[in-house]
Amino acid sequence: MKFSLKQYALLLSFLTMCIFMGFGWYTHNQIESAKVALAEWKFKSTNEELAEAVQAAVEQGKRAVQKFAQWGECRQQILNPSFYSYWREQRMMNAGFLPENALAAKLYNASGEPLSNIPELTLPLRLEPQNLPEYFVTHEKNKVAYAAFFAPVHSQGGKTVIGFVSISLPFLPMLRNYQFYHIDAKSIRIKPQSGHTPMAKIINDIDYKKKKDISSIIVQTILENTSQSLLIASLIIAMLLYAFLGYGVKRPLQYLIDHIYLLRKNPDFLHSGRFIKQLPIKELNEVSQALNAYQEELNNVYGSLDEKNKELLTLAYTDALTGIKNRRAFNEHWRQVCHIAENSRLHICMMLFDIDHFKAINDSYGHQVGDEVLAVISRVINDEFRKNELLYRLGGDEFGTVIINCDEKTGFEIAHRCNDSVSRFNFRSLGIMEKVQVSVGISCTQSGNKSDLDNLSWQADSAVFQAKRPGKDSVVAYRPEMEESSRSLFSNWMYSAVFNAIETGKGIKIFYQPIIDLSNDRINYYESLVRIQYKDEIIPPSHIFPIISARNLDIEMDQVIVKAILDDLENQRIPAGTGVSINLSGPSVSSTELVNWLQPLSKYLKQYKLVFEVTETALINQMSKATENLNKLKSMGFLVALDDFGSGYSSLRYLGSMPVDIVKFDISLIQDLENPKQHKLILNLCKMIKEVGYDMVAEGIEYTETHQCVIHAGFDYGQGFLYGRPNENFNSIKRQ
Repeated sequence: MKFSLKQYALLLSFLTMCIFMGFGWYTHNQIESAKVALAEWKFKSTNEELAEAVQAAVEQGKRAVQKFAQWGECRQQILNPSFYSYWREQRMMNAGFLPENALAAKLYNASGEPLSNIPELTLPLRLEPQNLPEYFVTHEKNKVAYAAFFAPVHSQGGKTVIGFVSISLPFLPMLRNYQFYHIDAKSIRIKPQSGHTPMAKIINDIDYKKKKDISSIIVQTILENTSQSLLIASLIIAMLLYAFLGYGVKRPLQYLIDHIYLLRKNPDFLHSGRFIKQLPIKELNEVSQALNAYQEELNNVYGSLDEKNKELLTLAYTDALTGIKNRRAFNEHWRQVCHIAENSRLHICMMLFDIDHFKAINDSYGHQVGDEVLAVISRVINDEFRKNELLYRLGGDEFGTVIINCDEKTGFEIAHRCNDSVSRFNFRSLGIMEKVQVSVGISCTQSGNKSDLDNLSWQADSAVFQAKRPGKDSVVAYRPEMEESSRSLFSNWMYSAVFNAIETGKGIKIFYQPIIDLSNDRINYYESLVRIQYKDEIIPPSHIFPIISARNLDIEMDQVIVKAILDDLENQRIPAGTGVSINLSGPSVSSTELVNWLQPLSKYLKQYKLVFEVTETALINQMSKATENLNKLKSMGFLVALDDFGSGYSSLRYLGSMPVDIVKFDISLIQDLENPKQHKLILNLCKMIKEVGYDMVAEGIEYTETHQCVIHAGFDYGQGFLYGRPNENFNSIKRQ
């Protein structure tokens, strides 16, 4: 993505502002942290101050009651309470031994009994000498708080307790007299409580307001104003930076851009125009000088530029090997043909040429000879074309052409003429002893409908497929009846779905079918079976693998399947204690890279039973390399199963040399167990294979009778619809 200088200036200004704002945000956070720390300190200091105030009030009350207890008249009244009531009324409150704010006082004998029964709301009726109380009382009606204090009265010698005194004092005035720094003394309130509250807990019932901390407010205001000033400063700096870049740099650059634009727009200006304006920035002046120097150099090569472009264009549309037009040129030509033919009644004929057994030629004689064959055939076919008819190499050994005003009859004549020319060429001169032949597929239309034009490609491909079949003519024109037999191969959407699944992995669905241990009727492992989902359609293997085989994509398909199974293993979708078997194609089994791309599966060998299934044909065709690969896999801990035993060669000599652990009997042999003529033969075959040491799997079991037959024959495992149909959801795999 490219930006203009103005956008860069805006971005730089924005980044500058972000830096300042980030610093401001950091400063704000520090301020907030400081606020929190200050608040915590204030809270702690306030609580400590309140506790000190309560303690000071309590100490004041204790001193007052001690002074009262040391008054000699109190001692006399306790020893001789005869005149206590008179003394209480006339002397006790007015003699100066009680604080002026004392609300009440009371004397008790040594047993804790009061000297009179006159009630005092704030003092107890009697005391327990062993447990003198010290408590706080709230009068609920007027919500006035009182504090009660108690002290013993000693005899004249001070050794014997002869009684007790108590006084009650208004607690709030005592508390508010304390010199507070953090608490507003006037705001102190005590929550009304019923009953007595111990002094130790009274602090929990005190409400108050804090004093305003002017210094903190001033500091906070200064910091906040500083943050705002920083934000404003960042905005001003960003605007100045934007203005400088926008006008101090952009305008001179615009002069350079306008000059370059003139060079592009007016070729004559290239030879005459020079940038002569002096720019205010030294570096931009150097750029202008370099531009002038470059302009002079450009004048030297300008004349040959068109010729070089033509050469490059020719190379881009030409196949380097054969010298004919390539697929890019074909696609360009096809777009032109569609444009011409659309909504017209022109005859349009598409021909596809495919060299028979070209892979075998490459494998037998080498790629150099194969390249010579491609060059010869392209030249021979091209020579048979009329003027304005061009052959294109579409890829590999496939060639094609599109001819306007050519009906099917004319197309047949051209195709047979090309085929005859190829047949007459002496390929022995290239060292090839076998016959080299070309299959041709023809598709024609006179409809100008876009859909019919789009169908020509797959119809011609379908015709080529028919032409390559044994016993067919080497030139075949498309017929509607081919559509059903080749629908899986050549329908555009199916092609796209299969190729997209291989390329991206999207749409791949792995279905699992259980394989039962016949000794205990439990699932031993699952066979993995591939499907491809395209929109609401599920493409079955019968439609997938013909496309894979026709395009030699076996290895790529196997790799995509393994990757999907790996994903199921990693996400623990496959039930623990079981396993999975994976089918490998012939090309994969003999691939030099097989062990490498199967290596990631090895880390699951301790948790799962992992089996690779291969066919007899795949092993026999590449016995040496396949055996080497499978032995490596077996040494790593994987198991190997011979699939479809009985459908191919079924040679016991081959079986003895194959590196397999499991033999899977084809459904045809399992069905023959119910045939009296074949039953004994298959039983003896099973006995021999069992004695050699192979495990045996019976495929295609659908009925209970077949289940009993395979148990009697000595099979270890069974697979079929009787035990469960393939499904991607393991919870849906149920025995029928």
